[in-house]
Amino acid sequence: MRDGGESPNDARDPPRGLLIVADPGPDPDDVKALLASVVVHKQRQLRLCGVIANGGGRPIRRARLARCILDRLREPRIPVGVGSAGTPSVEQPHEMLLAGYSETDDARLLDGRALFRSVLRAARPKSLAIVSSPRCATLRT
Repeated sequence: MRDGGESPNDARDPPRGLLIVADPGPDPDDVKALLASVVVHKQRQLRLCGVIANGGGRPIRRARLARCILDRLREPRIPVGVGSAGTPSVEQPHEMLLAGYSETDDARLLDGRALFRSVLRAARPKSLAIVSSPRCATLRT
């Protein structure tokens, strides 16, 4: 709280933006980070600007999973981009077992590079945090 009793994110201080670059699917860590970020986004403590899904040799499938999660959490306006393929991995049967996954429309997925550039261009100075899992640290723009 500030001296005036205002919340940290009042009208004069909009929430910091967050862009997630991750590889949802093989491990629950990235999905958990996405879920937690959406909760904080809904509380208006940050603004989730987008998710870029990379890796496993199947970035479209991972982006589809992120899109499905956001849709299930009633956040269809948060954009999801398809990032780089990364190192191929063996997909486990449980990784994409989420109701609605197979019905998720790939046409709603954006190009990851274009999304990254768009979010950066729209950000005010010092208003954006970019979170990347270690496996996604080498984002090519």
